Amino acid sequence: MNTNSNSYTIIYASVMVVIVAFLLAFVSSSLKDIQNKNQELDTKKQILSALNIRDVKDADAEYNKYVKGDMLMNVDGTLTENTDGFSISYEKEAKENNRLHVFVCEVDGETKYVVPVYGAGLWVPRSRVLLSIMNYLARRY
Repeated sequence: MNTNSNSYTIIYASVMVVIVAFLLAFVSSSLKDIQNKNQELDTKKQILSALNIRDVKDADAEYNKYVKGDMLMNVDGTLTENTDGFSISYEKEAKENNRLHVFVCEVDGETKYVVPVYGAGLWVPRSRVLLSIMNYLARRY
């Protein structure tokens, strides 16, 4: 076969694209669980950071120590317990079900609330910022 022909180049490139695409798809699907775990861990670290708890070694243990409840705030302002487990897709919940996640935390004997906030940030579009709202919800509800 003539390796300098156009057909050889096109066939070679096509075969390489198929092989690389298969390898990338395989690696992506095999690492999906690890990626989800890392996203969950990052979200827990951001919640702790909103509480001014930084440089933690074991984010899961610290999260369980300080976060006492994962609540959902309905449109009418009532709080209900989140029974769906830990979630990292707060924006979807807010858009589809009109409910906000509220994390009830206990830090140094003081009750604090962490609310995930989404939207265009100051510098990065669609950035996620977690704000700590202390005693605001406690006074209101």
